[in-house]
Amino acid sequence: MQESMHCSPELLRFVHATRAKLFSENKKHRPKGAAF
Repeated sequence: MQESMHCSPELLRFVHATRAKLFSENKKHRPKGAAF
């Protein structure tokens, strides 16, 4: 993502939700302690 992008609250919420979803998916498929 570009750092110059305007970070609106809606965008931040979307990004956090997406990252949380990806992170939980990763935890399902990877062994504990694996790098993200």
